[in-house]
Amino acid sequence: MEAKVQVEELSSRLSFLEVKMHNDHVNNGKDIAKLRMRLRGTQAQLDGFRYRYRKAINESDIMNRNFEEASANLKERLSSKAIEVLNLKKQLAAVGARQ
Repeated sequence: MEAKVQVEELSSRLSFLEVKMHNDHVNNGKDIAKLRMRLRGTQAQLDGFRYRYRKAINESDIMNRNFEEASANLKERLSSKAIEVLNLKKQLAAVGARQ
């Protein structure tokens, strides 16, 4: 009789643990699905940030190249104007020396 009670008790406990395991498995599946959805959203957000960052870097590179070209152009113009001013000063000095 006592063995029968123990068997019933163990059987009941086993059923309870099986139900608990099943519920845990279902809950884990739900949690994994939620985490996957969050991961997809985060991945999309990351891709958006990465795209905007690359676009900003490319734009910065283009602006830097344009600045370098404009700077070189201005330096050339400045040096040619400086040479022109020096030549004019030499001519003035030559004219002043003749008089």
